[in-house]
Parts: sequence; structure tokens; C-alpha cells
Amino acid sequence: MAEPLVRRPQQRARRLWRRANHIFISNDFGLTWPVTPNMTLAGWQRQHLLADLANDARLFVGSTNGRVFRADLSGATWSLTRLDNAAGGALPLTGLISDIAIDWSDPARNSIYICFGGTGDARHVWHFNGTTWQARSGSGMNS
Repeated sequence: MAEPLVRRPQQRARRLWRRANHIFISNDFGLTWPVTPNMTLAGWQRQHLLADLANDARLFVGSTNGRVFRADLSGATWSLTRLDNAAGGALPLTGLISDIAIDWSDPARNSIYICFGGTGDARHVWHFNGTTWQARSGSGMNS
């Protein structure tokens, strides 16, 4: 059987697991889960996190308090960049982020979708294009 031409992201050796405010990253398909100290997000002791790997050196993190981060690996160190307050346009809602997903149509892996849970504002789905946030559901949705 021929090997696929494109290696799908889920076939990578790197896996992540989250527990409360900690993110653990495995580089061996989940056989070991070393502690990644700089991926413990300070001040989030009562928050739960969602995370999704964009590639082996980038992941996105969303929290139950509405914060969104991009984590980039350089050498052996992960650095965090906050995205919900992006200079190009801050995310106008705050609330429970119930899901986060990579926008695979962006080859640079800078774009994501997030979903807010709960009721109230109808704009539950948002897209971040690497610079600004845009509503993808509800009233005021951008096309």
C-alpha cells in the first residue's frame, strides 16, 4: 500500500494533554508525559484549558475565562502570546470558551476558530486570522 503524500497532523508524535491549568506535552505518542513547567499558566488555578496543536512547534490555548494564547516552541522553551487582546483587534466577548480548532486552510498555522458556550450573545463562533478576530455566527457576522 502506498504511503500518503501528506502527513496528517494527528499522525505526529507530539501529543498534548491538559489538566486544569497545566498542559503536558508528549513527544513519543503519549508513552511519557514530562512536566512542561513553562506551560503552567500562572493565575489560572480555577480555570480549565482547551488546546489544539497546529504543528510540532505551535499550539493554541483557550480558557474558560475567555483568554486565548498561542504557544510557540523555540529550542526547548515554549513562549506564550496572548491573542484575545490582539493589537489588530481584540476579541469583543469574554466568556467560557467551549472549543478551539486550527484553521487548516492557513498554511502558516496562525489562524484558529473558537466557540463560546452559554447563552446571551448569539456570536458563539469566532475566527482569528493571525491579526484580528471576526464573528462567524450570530448577528454582526462578517463574511
